[in-house]
Amino acid sequence: MDKDIVLTLEGTQIDPDGNKNTDTTKETGKYYFKNNTHFVMTEDEALAHSARYKFNHRFLEVIKNGDINSKMYFEAGKEYSSIYRTPYGRMPLTFKTSSLTIIEKADTIEVSASYSLFSEDNLISNNQIKITINSK
Repeated sequence: MDKDIVLTLEGTQIDPDGNKNTDTTKETGKYYFKNNTHFVMTEDEALAHSARYKFNHRFLEVIKNGDINSKMYFEAGKEYSSIYRTPYGRMPLTFKTSSLTIIEKADTIEVSASYSLFSEDNLISNNQIKITINSK
């Protein structure tokens, strides 16, 4: 994997009523591998935000900074709570991860997680996130 990468993030949310929404974004960034852990850093100056992705075969951690600040942690069979910070206030969130898959190829890495998202014990949505990292 080269240091310069293109990251494609596809997220699918299904709300409690069954309504489905899928969003896809692409960003460029830098890739590093250290101590058996992958790191990807992206920055979008136009949108004034940055993100750090840290993962290995056990977990995925996503930290976003900018107008909205969040830390998401995914590990199969585990639950993680965090505070989602926006200009309008803070929201407690809990991520319950059911699966995490990482597929590594020569110039591509795919990271997929399925999880349920809760706020104060109320189900917000069932989700799938797929991150594809390609050498630039």
